[in-house]
Amino acid sequence: MTGTDFDMEAFDFELEDVQQFFKNMVQVDDFHKRPADPIVKITMNVSEKSAKKVTKRFNRTFKGELRAVASGYGAVDIIKTGIHKAWGVQTLMFKHGIKPEEVAAFGDGGNDREILELAGHSYAVANASDEIKKVARYIIQSNARDGVLNTIENILERGI
Repeated sequence: MTGTDFDMEAFDFELEDVQQFFKNMVQVDDFHKRPADPIVKITMNVSEKSAKKVTKRFNRTFKGELRAVASGYGAVDIIKTGIHKAWGVQTLMFKHGIKPEEVAAFGDGGNDREILELAGHSYAVANASDEIKKVARYIIQSNARDGVLNTIENILERGI
C-alpha cells in the first residue's frame, strides 16, 4: 500500500524467494482496487520489540472475526478467528483417524500455540518465545543448532 515499506534488504531473501511460496502476492495501493481473489492472510512487518504490543492492540480493537498472532522476527499475521495450524492438522487427523498422541509439532512463535496444544508431542525450540515454551511439552535446541531436524531424526529412529 502507498505509504508502507517492505524492506527486502532487511531480510535474507529476494522478492522471487517470497513469490516461490506466495505466487499470487501483490502489493496494492488501495485495498478497494485489489484483485478479486479472497484474502487468506495479511502479514504486517513491525519491529520485533513492538510485535507483542501491536498484536495485543489489534486483538483488543478488532475483536470478532479477525485475530493477530506474532509469528516471529516482527511479523504479525492477521488471520480469521478459529483458522490456525491446529485447525488444518485436526482436519487431517479426523480424515485419517490420527490421535493427538500420534502427532509431533514444533514451534517458536505465537502462531504455533494451538498446534502445540493439540499435538501429543509438542516441541518449542530454545529460541522460542517464553509464551510458547510454556505451552510445549519439550524444549529442544534452537533453530540455529538444528533442533527440529535433530528431533525429527530421533523420532524417526526411535518412534514417538
